Amino acid sequence: MKKMTGGVLEPVEPPIEKPEKPTTPPSTEDLRTININDEIMAVVGTNNWNAIAYGNGKYVAVGADGYVTTSTDGKNWTTPKQVGTVKLIDIVYGNGTFFAITSDSYIRASTNGTTWTNAVKLPGSANSIAYGNGKLVIACYSGNLWTSTDNGQTWTNTHHYGSDTWKIVTYANGKFVAVSTNGYAFSSVDGETWENRIFAINASYPPTDIAYGNGKFIIVGGKGRLSASEDAITWTKTQYIQNLDFKCIAYSKGNNGTFVAIGSLYENSEYVYYMTTSTDGVTWTSKEPLKDES
Repeated sequence: MKKMTGGVLEPVEPPIEKPEKPTTPPSTEDLRTININDEIMAVVGTNNWNAIAYGNGKYVAVGADGYVTTSTDGKNWTTPKQVGTVKLIDIVYGNGTFFAITSDSYIRASTNGTTWTNAVKLPGSANSIAYGNGKLVIACYSGNLWTSTDNGQTWTNTHHYGSDTWKIVTYANGKFVAVSTNGYAFSSVDGETWENRIFAINASYPPTDIAYGNGKFIIVGGKGRLSASEDAITWTKTQYIQNLDFKCIAYSKGNNGTFVAIGSLYENSEYVYYMTTSTDGVTWTSKEPLKDES
C-alpha cells in the first residue's frame, strides 16, 4: 500500500494486528498416579481435568477449553491439545472409540484420543456418558436418559422421570446403572428398559461417582457417604468416612482387587485431598493424604 507525498508515492507499512491472547493449556502435572504396593491403581485429575477413560492400551483425559491429553503408561502424558473451545466434562471408551461430551451438550468421538470427529448435538444437557451392550447412554437433566445405537449420531429417549436430574451413568457386569442427584438409582440390561426407581444414597449428600468391582457397585457422595449393591437394586449404606467429600472412585483388578476413593476436606483455608481403599467395598481404610508420587 502507498500514499502520495508531494506528488511522490511512498510505501506505507500495513497495520500490525495484535495476536489473540493464547489459551494456557492445563498442565499434565495435575494428573497423578496413586500407587499401592508398587502397582498403579488409579489416575486422578485435578484442577482443569474433568474425566478420564482407558481403552486400547491408552489413557485419555479431557478437561477445560476442549483440551485432551493421552498416555500409554499413566505416568508420561502428551502435551495437552485443544480439540475444541468448550469444556469436555466426561469420556468413555467402547467399540474401539473414545466418546466425550461437552458442557454445551455435544458429543465427539476419537479412535486414538488425538484426532476427533466434528461435534454432534445431543438431545439434552448431559452430565455423564456410558457405553455397553453396543449402546451409548447419557444421563441428563430433567429426568431424561437417552440411548444411541449408532455411536451417538441419533438418540432415543428411553426413560423420563421429571423430578430427578441424572448425575451418573455407568455400565458394568452386564448392566447400565444411572444415579440421580436425589440419590435414586435405575438399572437396565439393554439401556432401553429400566428397573424401578430405587433409593440408593442419602439425597442430602448427593452422589458424585460410581464404580464396579468384586461383585459390587459402589456409589460415593458428600460427607463420607458410600453405598453398595450387588444387583444395583438393593443398596446398603457402608462405612462412613467422616466429613470427606468424595469426588471419584475407581476399581483395579490388580493386587487382589482394590477400590480407591478420593475426597477432599477444607483445612486451614485450602482443600486437602485424601484417599481411602477397600477390597470389598464395605470396609474402608482410614483416610490418607493424596501425595504426588512423582
